[in-house]
Amino acid sequence: MIAALIRWSVANRFLVVLATLFLAAAGLWGVRTTPVDALPDLSDVQVIIRTTLPGQAPQIVENQVTYPLATTMLSVPGAKTVRGFSFFGDSFVYILFDDGTDLYWARSRVLEYLNQVQGRLPAAAKSSLGPDATGVGWIFQYALVDRTGRSDLSQLRALQDWFLKYELKGLPGVAEVATVGGMNRQYQVVLDPLKLAAYGVTHAQVREALMAGNQEAGGSVLELAEAEYMVRASGYLKTLDDFRAVPLAARGGIPVKLGDVATVQVGPEMRRGIAELDGEGEVAGGVVVLRSGANPQQTIAAVKAKLADLQGSLPQGVEVVTTYDRSALIERAIDNLSAKLIEEFIVVAAVCAIFLWHLRSALVAIIALPLGVMAAFLIMRWQGINANIMSLGGIAIAIGAMVDAAVVMIENAHKKLEAWQHAHPGESLVGEARWKVITEAAEEVGPALFFSLLIITLSFIPVFTLEAQEGRLFGPLAFTKTYAMAAAAALSVTLIPVLMGAWIRGRIPDEQRNPITRVLIAIYRPALEWVLRWPKATLVIAVVLAASTAWPLSRLGGEFLPRLDEGDLLYMPSALPGLSAQKATELLQITNRMIKTVPEVERVFGKAGRAETATDPAPLEMFETTVKLKPREQWRPGMTPDQLVEELDSAVKVPGLANIWIPPIRNRIDMLATGIKSPIGVKVTGSDLTTIDRIAQGVERVAKTVPGVSSALAERLTGGRYIDVQIDRAAAARYGLNIADVQAVVSGAIGGENVAETVEGLARFPINLRYPREWRDTPERLAALPVLTPMGQQITLGTVAKIVVADGPPMLKSENARPSGWVYVDVRGRDLASVAADLRAAVAREVSRVLRGELCPADCDDEVQATAISAWLSGRGLPRDPRVAHVELDADSGRVVHAVVDDHAVRIASRIDAAVPSLRATSVLDEVLAVIPKRAIGERMEAGAAGIVLDVDTGEVLALASLPSFNPNLIDRAGEANIFNRVTNQVYELGSTFKPITIAAAIDAGTVTDLSRRYQSNRPLQIGGFEIHDSHSFGASLNVPEALVHSSNIVTAQVADELGAARLNATMQALGMNERPHIELPARGFPLWPRGDWSRITTMTVSYGHGIAVTPLHLASAYAALVNGGIWRPVTLLRVQPGTEVAGRRVFKASTSARMRQLLRMIVVDGTGRKADAPGYRIGGKTGSAEKPGAGGYRRTSLVATFAAAFLALSSADKLKDRKSVV
Repeated sequence: MIAALIRWSVANRFLVVLATLFLAAAGLWGVRTTPVDALPDLSDVQVIIRTTLPGQAPQIVENQVTYPLATTMLSVPGAKTVRGFSFFGDSFVYILFDDGTDLYWARSRVLEYLNQVQGRLPAAAKSSLGPDATGVGWIFQYALVDRTGRSDLSQLRALQDWFLKYELKGLPGVAEVATVGGMNRQYQVVLDPLKLAAYGVTHAQVREALMAGNQEAGGSVLELAEAEYMVRASGYLKTLDDFRAVPLAARGGIPVKLGDVATVQVGPEMRRGIAELDGEGEVAGGVVVLRSGANPQQTIAAVKAKLADLQGSLPQGVEVVTTYDRSALIERAIDNLSAKLIEEFIVVAAVCAIFLWHLRSALVAIIALPLGVMAAFLIMRWQGINANIMSLGGIAIAIGAMVDAAVVMIENAHKKLEAWQHAHPGESLVGEARWKVITEAAEEVGPALFFSLLIITLSFIPVFTLEAQEGRLFGPLAFTKTYAMAAAAALSVTLIPVLMGAWIRGRIPDEQRNPITRVLIAIYRPALEWVLRWPKATLVIAVVLAASTAWPLSRLGGEFLPRLDEGDLLYMPSALPGLSAQKATELLQITNRMIKTVPEVERVFGKAGRAETATDPAPLEMFETTVKLKPREQWRPGMTPDQLVEELDSAVKVPGLANIWIPPIRNRIDMLATGIKSPIGVKVTGSDLTTIDRIAQGVERVAKTVPGVSSALAERLTGGRYIDVQIDRAAAARYGLNIADVQAVVSGAIGGENVAETVEGLARFPINLRYPREWRDTPERLAALPVLTPMGQQITLGTVAKIVVADGPPMLKSENARPSGWVYVDVRGRDLASVAADLRAAVAREVSRVLRGELCPADCDDEVQATAISAWLSGRGLPRDPRVAHVELDADSGRVVHAVVDDHAVRIASRIDAAVPSLRATSVLDEVLAVIPKRAIGERMEAGAAGIVLDVDTGEVLALASLPSFNPNLIDRAGEANIFNRVTNQVYELGSTFKPITIAAAIDAGTVTDLSRRYQSNRPLQIGGFEIHDSHSFGASLNVPEALVHSSNIVTAQVADELGAARLNATMQALGMNERPHIELPARGFPLWPRGDWSRITTMTVSYGHGIAVTPLHLASAYAALVNGGIWRPVTLLRVQPGTEVAGRRVFKASTSARMRQLLRMIVVDGTGRKADAPGYRIGGKTGSAEKPGAGGYRRTSLVATFAAAFLALSSADKLKDRKSVV
């Protein structure tokens, strides 16, 4: 059959050439119109349901919205995974479908099931489907900037929402334009509860009046003078005066207006997304989301052209700044691959010309290459495969094999023509005789060549069986290679014989006259003869060589995708839950400013929280910073992408943030496939959030020990802070109130609700109704909120409900309707497969025992042992962390000796539990301290310890203990020494616990105004003949938070030097460090105070707690002032009733105190105080250690270890008290 096809092609060569021209034209059209992208779309078919439930906590959103939706969507045909996300006020449900499912069929099925479940959702819940986009649809991002200051954030947001957004949405290929950042303008009606009561107006009346007073209506038409006039009644609220004039009721013929009972103002709406540019301040921006199947290159070009056209319509000073543009990556990838294809074409052409030694013969072989490639593009265009590095890679792989058949056929034609010339010397081969020889040459080898190419073509059939992401990744490569090889096979038996007959003319060179051929034959012939003479040895050598590959193959790593230099990076850290919008803005600006210091960075666009799109389920504490890099030619010499990531990682060091650096497209692929933003993630599913959270944190600790893991972070599921309003049904019923009435007060008056919206041209702005902040900013004030009963009585919310502070989930995630917790693991320096294998083994080895809640054996490490005991205790209602003291012997050097928890500590906890709540705090502290010298730090240490607990706002001593203890009823000679009170009478150098005091004094004095300012930290300070150093290097530089977290003497000394001796001396005196401690006890030690004017070296050493010795009570009093708002008060053993505390004296500003609470918390979360981060307590503190003085100087083997901290205290009524305790 193939021979007949060859004969037909030669006989109908005009038709073959004509068909070739048509193929070339169609192929050129396919090349020009095939969609272009950087990578194949690896995303699953997905449909997203976003539901808003304003003002509701994540647990309520999960129970009332996400869970009903997720369980219903599990029944959708073709759905394989359903992921749920419950945030404050928002629910996201992702439905992922089987391969091959049509997107729009899937959307129709989801919409059908959504209609079924709609009746089970709350009335205020509003559900909508996300855009018809893929998971990698974020192709273009921009920011609106006004560097002149004429437009504020609300005006920039309005421009984005009501102008740019709709102009860009109309472009072909754009599925959605999502707004990010800025501030949405809001009309705020702030009710005065006292005025409402005085006028007898209820909250519900105001709500109804606003809704009724903001509308327009029509009255059909009137015919006047043979013309129609349309009737309309205006009524939209347009100005603040219009709001104030809204009537609420009438009293004696006098109207009560909204302005009589409320303040009306314009302000920002509560937001869950923030955008920041280059560390210079907040901006508003947009994200262009690509429609599924659209051409990203064309769409981006259309977006950029449209934005350029719209620039002239923007207010003066406002400009659109591009922050992410995937087209640059697409162009680089395609240009690079196209250049390589052209190089390959040239190399193949050169090889053909050299070996055939006949230029026109080489052209016959070469002509098949572009024709085969164009045929492949034509089929790609028809099938919907876009041109990307994988599909073009398949063509590149095929190029070498595509010319094989042509070269062999040409060589055979040469031999036939040469043989004819030898047989007919002096004659010319022309006309039909010539075509007959060419046809016979093609028939001789054509069928074998065709089927050999067909076998190569079919060799990729196993790749077509791949599914999911693997199939989507390698499918385009297999398809295009198959198409190119199939086209080459077809051309080899149709076009090639025709071209051979037309172009192979003139004198055909003898094969033996080609010098390259002769050299290759001379090399190959001896080798061929040897292997034929020794076949068994040849086979043995082949087997040995094959076996030798086993070892390197077993050591090879594995990656799903090769590292792709996208030209941009995403910085995606996660903060701890409960982060406020203000703090998120601050951290975002700090990190952006740090990133911008790297010379290779062109632009930094940071996002905290989520954009206004269903494709972005991000909590407020999740940052997503797009780092746009400069072109490679502008980088410093020798800088590589890996080195750049390392430099960025060292430049961005913010306590509380775990760094993750990942390319944008790779991140989107990872997040869609697994929902996890990091290269490796661990999902923990179960039914109890507390257990999931504990296990996830155990996985986090284990992951950090695996080689290659650069950072690991478990999302906290129980770190949210809640104020629960627990309604007393019986009390509410006595006043004629039901649950809904009380909840209406909570949701409307406290939380606020958007009751309507204004219409201002094309723009729409919400109208919000709520009580003033001063009526709802503490639990006590919430309890005092007035509630008007149906009988006209005015009661308080506390009359019918209990206000309590509780912990809860900051957000909730689920997989197929089961709650889950995620651990993010970033990898650097190793391949993913090896790290994942080690991580699995480590989790199975170290965490499995903790998962079962069993106490681990004696040989397990302290951290795992403590976790296990914590789990055992928490199951019995005991405090989770029995290690009440974490003794750090040398915090400055980073060498930590922590308490070993064993059965003795468990017995203490058991005895405490048996006596609670009658056991006095001092007795508990006394027993706790007894564990330390005996079990935690070993018998080699002196049996001495001291502890004190103060109320920071009053100075009242809540507990005080000193060890060794004694029996007051039996004082013998051995017990006399134990009467000594180490808390009030013994002075110590307390080391690094003085560093926060120094930093607070510097912040208060204005010496430290920018916490991101960096101080050198890798060289000791030479002061006269003295040297100040750290125990090890913390890097080239540190800022103030890092200095506290790492406990750097060098940086603290520099800060003290800038502060000056006089100011530091004055601060220490204001804290009472130069006099005996104030307490109603006779034994009070006098501090060792540096006398006279402090020298420069004295100032520096005092700043980190050396050269000055005070009692533990001095330190506790100082820390009380540090965290209570800045007021120092004398300590007292007497009970202090609230409101009767001593006035005291101000040492620090309230703002400084607030900042120090944050910094102390960072030290416990990320610094030397990590061992004190007990679950259930928000602890902030500082460790310290100092060598004890002895004969001839300090004793290097004898240390004083200190930990000073503050934490929130709860009263017996479980209400949050406005006081803290210092330990």
